[in-house]
Amino acid sequence: MGKTLQVAADRAYDQSKTVLPAEVARGVYMRNAPSLRALKLMHLMISTAGGRMAQDVRHEMRLSDIRRIE
Repeated sequence: MGKTLQVAADRAYDQSKTVLPAEVARGVYMRNAPSLRALKLMHLMISTAGGRMAQDVRHEMRLSDIRRIE
């Protein structure tokens, strides 16, 4: 996860790029795969937290952003 954190920190302020964990990006077959809504929520949380996702700090998101997920 160290490389994921470094990449997320490098791309934290670049809205044209995104960061996904390798397990999701590979697209391997998963039993009990998450729904599309869950994947969109994960993407929103990763982009909001950026490089600080592993730090022990309070991360905040707007409820309106979460509700926009269809």
